[in-house]
Amino acid sequence: MRHVFTAIATHDSAALRLESAAPFHRLQKALIEDTFVEYVTEFARALRAANESAADDCPELLRLVVHIALYLRRLGADLPAEVVSDVLESYIAHLAESHRELVATYVAHMPTVVQTDVYARFLQGIADPAPIRLQLLRLAGRHGLDQAAIAKRTAERVLHCCAGGSDDDSPMDTEADPAFELAEPAEPLTDVELVQIRAIEWVTSSPRLYEHALIEVCGLARRFLLAGRTNAAAHLFNSLPEDFVQHDWVAKADSAAAAAAAAAADEDGGGSSGSVASTPSRSGLIRRGPAGKAQRASSATAGCAVGDDTTSHFHEYIHLLSLCDALAHYSTWAETLCKQPATKPDQGARQQAQWLEWRAGLSLATDQAVEMFRDRLLEVDWL
Repeated sequence: MRHVFTAIATHDSAALRLESAAPFHRLQKALIEDTFVEYVTEFARALRAANESAADDCPELLRLVVHIALYLRRLGADLPAEVVSDVLESYIAHLAESHRELVATYVAHMPTVVQTDVYARFLQGIADPAPIRLQLLRLAGRHGLDQAAIAKRTAERVLHCCAGGSDDDSPMDTEADPAFELAEPAEPLTDVELVQIRAIEWVTSSPRLYEHALIEVCGLARRFLLAGRTNAAAHLFNSLPEDFVQHDWVAKADSAAAAAAAAAADEDGGGSSGSVASTPSRSGLIRRGPAGKAQRASSATAGCAVGDDTTSHFHEYIHLLSLCDALAHYSTWAETLCKQPATKPDQGARQQAQWLEWRAGLSLATDQAVEMFRDRLLEVDWL
């Protein structure tokens, strides 16, 4: 057959020579002459050189080359793994624009060492509501990919990008205002803050990932608070699942606090502890945020040595949550104070009723704020 293709390539007819050089005919020729390895290697090189724009120019050809490569590899053909991966990655990028539900199918054919990064990079670009994004994550598990590792990697990529890390796929402007100022509770969140909070949804998609999520939540809440974005931190805490705080976290924290209390009591000669802030508390920390949702989390006393990483992060979680709670109660108190009636209580029964109602509300807000700062916030050792 080789002489046939040579004759066509040197034929007098320009139209015939042009047709023989058409992309699909070149692929056909490579298959007939058993030179597909050379063809797919050159094809992958062309994709890289064109910055994968060739995939957009002729997606049908790319799809055909991918399926032929996968079929021949399944038959035992010795195709360069790197070349097949390059072609697959180009096709996956094309699918990400039009057939996202098929991406996991083809990522599963890539080398195991790159599957997590490739699929995480795909998920990073998905801005759909949580149910759709999590459905795409579950598809990865159905096709044999490491769903937990992908969820972690996706969250890490998004958070790293928003923190100013380099990422060519989705760069973000994260330049901060040099003037530190606490945000008002009702102040709307920025787009970047919303993206970071949504990133946490990847690692709260399964209770198996909650320990990793705890680390990411603490880091993100700390970043928000350092920027004065208390509203974003409150929104973050309120976005967590109802079952986020695990019983074993609370039990370990309680045990650590009890051990520290016992040690302090021994140092005091068997008396009551003076160095431990308080005994382990089961009172709830109630978060009120932009979402209008109240979240209760059992808290254990801090101010004690902990040897478990999860326990340490859980203590930080409680401390940061306590700070947000205290600031929220302070904002409520300040707002109530500013609503003082303009009239004096002795100007009539109606005015007196309004004034008494305001005073009762202010007294309640004051008591709650004092309790939060004195009994919840200032009793921990992180300050």
